[in-house]
Amino acid sequence: MVRYWDLIGLGVDGGLPSDEYDSYAWRVVSLLLRGAPEFEIADYLDRAASMSLGCPLPRDRSVRVANRLVLLRDKKATT
Repeated sequence: MVRYWDLIGLGVDGGLPSDEYDSYAWRVVSLLLRGAPEFEIADYLDRAASMSLGCPLPRDRSVRVANRLVLLRDKKATT
């Protein structure tokens, strides 16, 4: 997911440490496990970007990432 939600813009290939966003991942996993809807995950990503990292993102970017995560969760649940 780093290639979709890379706030710093370096990407793993550009020198971004592989654990750069780990502290945010735990909250996202928690939201996914409890069945949070896409908008709630997008809201969290928005807050993490703007408040924690000082890098506000366009809303559509957070929504796209949240959508991908929910699709992965729902696909996993049906297999």
